[in-house]
Amino acid sequence: MRLLIVSDIHGRIEILERLITREEHDLLLIAGDMASYSGMRDWRDVAEVIERTGTRAIAVPGNVDGPESIGSHLGGRFIVIHADAVEVEGITIAGIGGGTGFPSLGYSHYTDEHIGEELKKLEEKLGGRRVHILLTHTPPYGTKVDVLYSGEHAGSVNLRNFVEEKQPILHACGHVHEARGVDRIGNTAVINPGPLMWRYYATTEIEDNKATSIEMKRL
Repeated sequence: MRLLIVSDIHGRIEILERLITREEHDLLLIAGDMASYSGMRDWRDVAEVIERTGTRAIAVPGNVDGPESIGSHLGGRFIVIHADAVEVEGITIAGIGGGTGFPSLGYSHYTDEHIGEELKKLEEKLGGRRVHILLTHTPPYGTKVDVLYSGEHAGSVNLRNFVEEKQPILHACGHVHEARGVDRIGNTAVINPGPLMWRYYATTEIEDNKATSIEMKRL
């Protein structure tokens, strides 16, 4: 399965549509912040792009996306999940939305404790199923993909613990715009594709329980 990974669209739906139509993929993963900072555009505009292009997408809400985005839209072609999981062609994709920090921006200002509580809800829904892909807005703590310009780490310890224990094939995240990159936690490839509003994105192939051919790109 070829994955197209984006995050932090922030209302730049023209970039999203151009990317979807140019980059070959089987599934689009959106790691939150679909809405613009001004509120002029939100997840509904992203849903319209998904509908127009006929692609298939799984998303989590970021810290500027409203909780009303959560649920199934467009008959299951575009699904926004939070503390829940979906299965696509035998691959279980689990998601946790919301971002740590930046409380002035709206949904969803989480502390790491909040994320830990949501992970407990997720585990209950998983019921022992293996997580192949973890999709979150907040990155895991102490990695290359959660480092602020100041050098501080802004990720979640609870997410890191979850990844260390569950060892998904892939953890896709965003939120920290300046921390675009790839890292590993054990056998898990961790990807922050960078903000799509700056035309950054990533691709990878999921095959034989591995994330292969990871490429960091710019449109």
